[in-house]
Amino acid sequence: MDANVAVVVAFIATIVLGWIPWLGWIAWAVPLVIFFMEKESDFVKRQMVQLLCLAVIRALVMIVVQILLWMLVPAAVIGGAASAVGGGLAFAGLAGLLWLIYGLIGIVITILEVYLVIMAYQWKQVELPTLWPLVEKITARLNGFKAH
Repeated sequence: MDANVAVVVAFIATIVLGWIPWLGWIAWAVPLVIFFMEKESDFVKRQMVQLLCLAVIRALVMIVVQILLWMLVPAAVIGGAASAVGGGLAFAGLAGLLWLIYGLIGIVITILEVYLVIMAYQWKQVELPTLWPLVEKITARLNGFKAH
């Protein structure tokens, strides 16, 4: 399989898994597995680490949203007991806002991933400015881990 096609397959799998409830938590595993399966192409390895970073960012945002929602549930129950309508509406509004923020971040990450996969298919290495130094460090460490 050509390197650019392998990158496209990994990106599509990660994007699809990222939007499926419960499977989105493990979408980061796809690029990690492909990274370790790849023997020759530095292009594929760097693309997989970049994809891994984006998938981890998406998972971390989801974790933060879940924690905030779990913290709000007891407050909504107590608030709901004091004011049945007001407490429930406030919780619903805040929970909806959190899910909206998560959804918007997910859409932005997905658009970025689609752009990256289009560029990768054309054999163009896109180096995201704030993420690329981290990609280089992680790639070097994972290559060192793989060699041992």
